[in-house]
Amino acid sequence: MPAVTDGEGGLGRPVGAFRGRVWAVVVTVGAALLIAGGAVASWMIKSPAQAVADTTPPEPTTLTFPVERRLLTDSVVIRGTVVSDYSVQITPVVGAGEGTAAPVVTRVPVSPGTELEAGRVLMEISGRPVFVLPGELPAYRDLRPGVEGQDVEQLQKALRSLGHDTKGDRQGFFGPGTKTALVAFYETIGYFPPEAVEGGAEALEAARRRIIEAERMLEDAEHTLASTVSGSGTPGASGAEGGSGDTTDRVDGDEDSFGSERALDTKPLERAVSRADEDLAEAREELVELEAANGPMLPAGEVVYVPAFPARVDMVSARVGTVVSGSVMTVSSGDLVVHAQLREDQRGLISPGLPAIIHSELVGTSHDARIVSVSDVRSLLPETSVESGQTGGYLLVAESEEALPHELAGQDVRVTIETASTGEEVLVVPITAVSAGADGRTSVTVLNPDGTHSRIMVEPGTVGNGFVAVRSSDGDTLAEGQQVITGVSQGAGK
Repeated sequence: MPAVTDGEGGLGRPVGAFRGRVWAVVVTVGAALLIAGGAVASWMIKSPAQAVADTTPPEPTTLTFPVERRLLTDSVVIRGTVVSDYSVQITPVVGAGEGTAAPVVTRVPVSPGTELEAGRVLMEISGRPVFVLPGELPAYRDLRPGVEGQDVEQLQKALRSLGHDTKGDRQGFFGPGTKTALVAFYETIGYFPPEAVEGGAEALEAARRRIIEAERMLEDAEHTLASTVSGSGTPGASGAEGGSGDTTDRVDGDEDSFGSERALDTKPLERAVSRADEDLAEAREELVELEAANGPMLPAGEVVYVPAFPARVDMVSARVGTVVSGSVMTVSSGDLVVHAQLREDQRGLISPGLPAIIHSELVGTSHDARIVSVSDVRSLLPETSVESGQTGGYLLVAESEEALPHELAGQDVRVTIETASTGEEVLVVPITAVSAGADGRTSVTVLNPDGTHSRIMVEPGTVGNGFVAVRSSDGDTLAEGQQVITGVSQGAGK
């Protein structure tokens, strides 16, 4: 066989051998294509029996669930806010200080979380204090000397609780004892109470001067009358011997045509004495009235009443130098509770006395609680809730069995309310396992080990979390571990 050389003059491979290799490759590729084509054809072409089998629905599968014994509960989960039993927003109503155009915050000695005792100063506005006292009736008017009412009685009790005796003032009357006690209290917090009557001190001084003047006028009038009567020689007018008390004056040798002696007229002097006495009485009465009305007063804007102590400062927005506008502080007292809103569909499920759990995700603590009240009246929710589609709810109050820690105040918490419970472990089955017959009786169907079915009459009980407590009836027996039929599945399609 002729040899073929390569391009460099060397001896190459035989031409026949090269062509043999090419044909081998062609044959191999062709065989592979034939095999692939056969596989595709076998997949696309089915026998009539296979086609029927592929289109027939799968055999239905019976779904079962074992009968269990457990404590069954049902619950409603809502969100709530930790607040105090009593909370008051402080919106001071005070006038501007002397020389200022508007009330300005001049001191804030407390901060959020501060515990308050009775008599504590919360802030100072235009140099005047705002303090807290025990009481349930809010301050709605200025209390001045001479006024009466339940608010005066509340002030008297608060002052006495702080050790300032009202010294005999009758209950509910702002008298001298209450004035003295109020002045003493203000002194303990470093202030003087404002005057009930503007310029009252000057008015009292003027009234006292009028009394002195009236006393002198009366004294002078009485002296003039006495001197006149005495100087006329009238017996008995000035204690002269032989006096008979006659106010006539005898003049020697001076008799009228009737022979009677001329009488001395003292009526003008007596009238002057009487008028001076009346003026003195009026001056004294005026002084009594001024003294009753004058003295310290308690402005409504300087006191905040809370029902129990210690109280707490929850929020402070007041800053030194800012003008007072709206609420500047929130103070609360009493135990912390949770306020939540119920939807219409939840309202019928929850009633006072139900157990609950208060859980704080922020702190990571849980507290056993009870529902203490559920409102019968729908209340409006905050604007943000309205915007989200919730237009109202029923106020629910939950109270912890042990006092909630103060750090939870103001927090958003989860409240899980147990609306139903079996109280002990009972037999339960899925709700879907229970069916009702035409006669209204309920039953479950048990799948026996041999594949047969048995219908067992049951009485349903507490429902919760998709399960229902059941008790067999009519002499039937339902036992833990039995498989009850909950439904039928057609299986997965092909």
